[in-house]
Amino acid sequence: MLNFLAADTVNDEETPLSAGQKTLLLIRNVSGSPENAEVKAIPGPGGRTLDQNFQLGANEAAVMGPFGRDGFKQPNNVLHFIASATAIEFVVIRLP
Repeated sequence: MLNFLAADTVNDEETPLSAGQKTLLLIRNVSGSPENAEVKAIPGPGGRTLDQNFQLGANEAAVMGPFGRDGFKQPNNVLHFIASATAIEFVVIRLP
């Protein structure tokens, strides 16, 4: 059984990114209206970022990732993700 956690829209969400490990985010929208989720990328060549944005319709679910350290490891060694509402719920899945 997976335990979904409601998004914290004030403090955002973070999970550690370990070397050699990939992370998936299973997300779902439990509201009756569309909501957004975003994984923040780090600046690449020329300062360009490739944030990953997802819009979920009412009661939809999706998988985001897999995310590794390249392109997504923040300075504090975490994957940073945000949601537009607490109706977005997350489960973090670590892959070997």
